[in-house]
Amino acid sequence: VAAVVGSGVVTGILLIFSNAVMPSLARHAEGAATMVTINERILNPVFLLLFVGTAVVSGMLAVLILLGHGTGGLLAVAGCGLYVVGVFGVPAAVNVPMNDALAALPGGSPEAAEYWTVYLERWTRWNTVRSVLGVLGTALLATSLLGSPAEAQPGSHPSTDRAPSTTDHSEGGTAMSTHAQDLVRRLIDAINRQDYGALPGLVDANYVYRAPGEERRG
Repeated sequence: VAAVVGSGVVTGILLIFSNAVMPSLARHAEGAATMVTINERILNPVFLLLFVGTAVVSGMLAVLILLGHGTGGLLAVAGCGLYVVGVFGVPAAVNVPMNDALAALPGGSPEAAEYWTVYLERWTRWNTVRSVLGVLGTALLATSLLGSPAEAQPGSHPSTDRAPSTTDHSEGGTAMSTHAQDLVRRLIDAINRQDYGALPGLVDANYVYRAPGEERRG
């Protein structure tokens, strides 16, 4: 649950930058200076807890599942991997070095203005990449939660209470797998079309899992 919440919140912040913040800064003469200030202010305890904490939780969860001590299966492992590599790894390799380079240039200088043009295009492109990977990772993590078997309730008798549901659980697992594959296919198609505006709609609250025999919205 912590991995799903953290991944969703951080991905939402990243999407806001690509969708609204960067296009707005591109229209202002002081956009570069404002971006430097944003990069400084965003390194606060709340964001760092979400950003780094989710990476730590995701890494631990993936290891536990691979060792046979966690729930969620390969969907959860894939979701954790997308967050760690995409949301956490991409900025470390691309966006953060670009932030440092922008901050090192004298404000208002011709060099800063020239680099700002390159920065806007490249930084935003890679931020969109990690946002898309974050959406995919969050979707996989959420789907893995929906597919996890419920814990036995206190006072229940496994031999009588849970036995009749074995077949239903198997059918539910097959439907869940099909649902996850369909969601991932839709997301990949949107990425290939560069239709990033369609991504939030594909994983909103209306696109939810239904038990076998029920209709699915989306």
